Amino acid sequence: MAQPLLTIAILTRSQAGFLAQLLGPLLYQIKGRLEDRVEVVIADDGSTDNTPAIGAHVTGLHSFVKFYRHGNPVGVAANFAFAAKRASGTFCWIIDAQNVILDGAVDTVLRQLKRGDPDFLMVNRKVADGDLNLLLDRQMQIAADKDFAGIAELARDIGVVTNIAFTSAVVFRRDAYLQVNAAPYHVIESGYPQIGPFFEAFRSARCRAVADLLVCERNFGQRPDAEIKDPTLLNRAKGIGLLETFLLLHRKGVVVFSEIEHFREEPLSGRPGERMPIVSCGELCLSRAAESILHGRLGQIDVTILGKAGPLFEKQGNRLCAEALRQSLLSPAAG
Repeated sequence: MAQPLLTIAILTRSQAGFLAQLLGPLLYQIKGRLEDRVEVVIADDGSTDNTPAIGAHVTGLHSFVKFYRHGNPVGVAANFAFAAKRASGTFCWIIDAQNVILDGAVDTVLRQLKRGDPDFLMVNRKVADGDLNLLLDRQMQIAADKDFAGIAELARDIGVVTNIAFTSAVVFRRDAYLQVNAAPYHVIESGYPQIGPFFEAFRSARCRAVADLLVCERNFGQRPDAEIKDPTLLNRAKGIGLLETFLLLHRKGVVVFSEIEHFREEPLSGRPGERMPIVSCGELCLSRAAESILHGRLGQIDVTILGKAGPLFEKQGNRLCAEALRQSLLSPAAG
């Protein structure tokens, strides 16, 4: 088999039911038409359910499907990197098993990859609850595709945490990603391990936001991890982790955000009168904080503005989170 244009890699861990729901429509879009251009890789992070049986079944039926399994869980970040290395496509689309690929999505992505030679696609998605009841009809409020000269321009327009952090809607040139040493970003506990590698790999790449809805995100709501029960503390940890990511990028000479005037708002779908930040104030402030740390200007970090950290902090206790974050920055360990 010649090198496929696209690898669709599925990350899963004990999600056999969701995996089966994802595979059915996906394989239907490929079988009999696209086997020479698309491969499917399943990366199982040590599942304890019948995921291996599903993997054995589909690989027995389809030569374009590959199944790999870790004996013990390695975590989402390491499994993401593993899937990218095991893939053989020129481009990689890495999807969490709980999400759904919509009808016609594979054909649309292939068409996009042949138009204008892009390096990084951010495709549009709708958001549903665990039972696929619609919560948001369009994540990116754009009517047509938009091209950008580098991921920083894309991020300023559509946001980091809101969109680029959602890797199930990202299609990227695999060799560019593999040239980045992702390990330093993986040890940062931001909850968004691919933001750093993406910004580093695609800083001057041809990027595109795709208006078509290709993915349905299953959103189960705020679920604090096992060690951080308080959502406020969880969001503070994510905020500090994202700050550390931005700081590492700035040290490597990678621009994240540099102009505050790029902050803009869009209407919230289905909620008349409400508006939401596309690039959150929190993301911009954290990027500015990283610049301040790097240049020894800690005193210029504005606690009040930092408290408006959008999706990074709970609405209640914003100022307490911001003050705690600022104190963390001012500590000797932060330097």
